[in-house]
Amino acid sequence: NKTALPRAFLARSARFVDGEQQLRGEMAAADARSLRETILLGSGFSGSVGVGPFAGGRVSFSAYHPDRIELLLETDGPSLLFVSNSFSPFWQCEADGVRREIMPAFGAFWAVHLPSSARRVVFRYAPPYKLF
Repeated sequence: NKTALPRAFLARSARFVDGEQQLRGEMAAADARSLRETILLGSGFSGSVGVGPFAGGRVSFSAYHPDRIELLLETDGPSLLFVSNSFSPFWQCEADGVRREIMPAFGAFWAVHLPSSARRVVFRYAPPYKLF
């Protein structure tokens, strides 16, 4: 599938939507290229993220476990990281040891706004119950 998006990538911009109806409409009208370049986020995140442009670069997985995911980044400016894991408030994110907010991208996945210095991003699953 030549239009499939990578599991994690750096987007060039963000666009903000008001509610699920607008989100669905924007997604229905989008093509694969626009979905790769522009992350759709709820309007409540507009003040903390901005619209971009964000730096491009490379993302690679250094570890992938059910409750812990590690990514390595190569970028030359502030970036907007997308990861196609299902959004849950029980996932936590740190970039180079500093806690970062995970935002629901496209209403279902992850987006994290990162400073230009970010090189190592770690996600941990920390539910309020004990894992076996």
